[in-house]
Amino acid sequence: MNTDTPPSNKILWMDDEPHKFIYEVYSIEKQKNSMGENYQVIMVSSVEEAIKQLNQEKFAAIIFDQQISQSTKKLDSNQISYTGAFTTHYTRNKNNIYNLKISEFSLFIEDFSSEIKAKTSRNLEHNSKVPIAIVTAISNPDTKKSILSTKKIGDNTTKLSWIEKPIDEIALIKFIESL
Repeated sequence: MNTDTPPSNKILWMDDEPHKFIYEVYSIEKQKNSMGENYQVIMVSSVEEAIKQLNQEKFAAIIFDQQISQSTKKLDSNQISYTGAFTTHYTRNKNNIYNLKISEFSLFIEDFSSEIKAKTSRNLEHNSKVPIAIVTAISNPDTKKSILSTKKIGDNTTKLSWIEKPIDEIALIKFIESL
C-alpha cells in the first residue's frame, strides 16, 4: 500500500438489515478522519456486494455482520452463521481462503468462494490490512478465535475487533477513533 496516498474517509458496513443501524451510521459519519473529513458509510447487504466494493474502493475500515442471509446463493443456517468470518478471511488472505478450521464451514468456503471468484476479480490488496470490526449477536468462541486469528498477515498485525450486539456505541466509536 502506498503510504503517500491520503487516507480514505469511507467505511464499508455489510449487514443484511441495514435499516437497524441508522443511528450508528449517523454516529460514525459525525466522526472525522486524520485529514479532517467526515467518514462516509457505504452500507451493503450481501457478501457479493461487499466483495465488489472491496475490489473497487479503498476503505478506512470495514464492519462485517457475522450472520448475513442475503446472497445470490441459497445458504443454510450454518452457512449464514459464518458469512462474516468467511468475508473476513477472504479479505485478509490474499492467496488462500481455505484456512478456516470450522468443520461445518469448510464445504461452504469451497463452494461459495468458487462462486464469488467466478463473479468478481481478486483485487483486495488495497483493503487487505484495513481494520475490521465483526458485529455479531453470536458468541461462539471457536468462530471468534478463527476470526481473530486473521490479525497477523506476514509481518504486519492489523486491527480486528469483535463487537457484540446490541451494538455498544462506545465500542463502535472507539473502533472508529482508532483508525
